[in-house]
Amino acid sequence: MNHGTRSYYVYMLANKGRMIYTGVTGNLHARIWRHKSGGGSQFTQHYSTDMLVWFDETNDVNEALLKEKQIKNWRRRWKVELIEKANPDWLDLSGGWYEALVGGFERLTPIFIGVTRLDVVGLGSPTTTLVDEFIGVGEELGESAGVDEY
Repeated sequence: MNHGTRSYYVYMLANKGRMIYTGVTGNLHARIWRHKSGGGSQFTQHYSTDMLVWFDETNDVNEALLKEKQIKNWRRRWKVELIEKANPDWLDLSGGWYEALVGGFERLTPIFIGVTRLDVVGLGSPTTTLVDEFIGVGEELGESAGVDEY
């Protein structure tokens, strides 16, 4: 993962039954932690899609939002092919990310310090996103902003 410039990630989560969720974020570690701790989307909470099975990184927020939108419109078969090309066994790519935190991720609660509205253009029409800025999730995750399309 690139640490020199701002990065954005398109990612896919799955559950044990291989149901797939696609999302976008500006902080992959923090966003996956939120999904795993029950604070992610209603879809991921309902279907327990909390295994990171694929992700892609870019420095362009518009590119990330466009790619997420494209993947969400794909047929399931295409999503499965993309996942299996990089991760044929559907392993949780975030395995081991949070065990170093004292007590694991279940015991940590992010402290939200603000929610900022951000309008992103360039996708044919303005896309409104929310930027959650938070602290308190451990040094490994750091202070940053997650970008989630709504």
